[in-house]
Amino acid sequence: MIKLVTTDDFLTLRKKYTLIDVRSPGEYNKAHIPGAINIPLFSDEERADVGTRYKQVSKENAMIVGLEYAAKNSMEYLEKATLAAEGKPVLVYCWRGGNRSNAFCHLLQAAKIDSFRLEGGYKAYKKFIRAEFNKEIKIIILGGMTGSGKTEKLLKLKEMGQQVIDLEGIAIHKGSAFGYSPTLPQPSNEHFENLLYEEWRKLDFSKPLWLEDESRMIGRCQINDYLFNRMRSAVVIKIVVQLIDRVKRLVEDYTGYDKLYLIESFERIAKRLGGENYKNAIMALENDDFATAAEIALKYYDKAYEFGLSKRNSNKIIELELSSDLAGIAAIEIIECARKNRLF
Repeated sequence: MIKLVTTDDFLTLRKKYTLIDVRSPGEYNKAHIPGAINIPLFSDEERADVGTRYKQVSKENAMIVGLEYAAKNSMEYLEKATLAAEGKPVLVYCWRGGNRSNAFCHLLQAAKIDSFRLEGGYKAYKKFIRAEFNKEIKIIILGGMTGSGKTEKLLKLKEMGQQVIDLEGIAIHKGSAFGYSPTLPQPSNEHFENLLYEEWRKLDFSKPLWLEDESRMIGRCQINDYLFNRMRSAVVIKIVVQLIDRVKRLVEDYTGYDKLYLIESFERIAKRLGGENYKNAIMALENDDFATAAEIALKYYDKAYEFGLSKRNSNKIIELELSSDLAGIAAIEIIECARKNRLF
């Protein structure tokens, strides 16, 4: 009989196991438990065929065909699993922790590879981590206009011992029409949550957590309700950075990008910018006047940010005018502000 491991036990002892995801490549690529190695029992086409047979023919017929698909590649599975295991026990999961993971474990055990099955599979893992986001923790939001260098300052806070989760880093998006990476794809929304949990589980819940002021959507990635509702009710330290420094930062951040990327980004906000502003921004880009283009973009984003801030409780907004835009100095001033206001 195959031994079961709960999600809770796995996450506590995860370094003990080599984690293998036997779902199809499509399922794995959409989202998976971080660190899992994909050794699919079925291809996407085979999985679709088994599913169709289950619905249209019978459960027995689907199982027979599934076993046939699995048997033809059994030696390949064993070779990959042996290499992946590196001498550690193997923990296998599929969608519900059922037929696919069970069959794979039997194959491994026949080859004398120590194997276990994740109880409830990936579905149980998702249910577990979503419940984990209900844990209480004090959150401090770092806010500020676009170009204020909030991410840079947050990471400096982390260097100085504060608890920080870089939501934009996990989402691979800077949270605006210009925020997507032209070279790196964003994770799916589902996998974004999995990656976010990897940071969440490391937290000391007796200490505050610093997050950047974000809208619910970071590109195509959505912050889950549990966390977002806490973020919206948290205290915001709104840093004030001079316009000249914000423009300079945007120019440094984006002038290395292809002009077509920048033009396409302006097209996304063209209606909200207005025809004249959009036209002037494109003309500035074509003339390599990135500073003017950045100033035009900031006029829109500043209004949008102030509108979002107006929906918060004004008593929970602390404005902090920084003496310097340098991350190290700014981080010290931000911590002093938090202490002065008894946030920790």
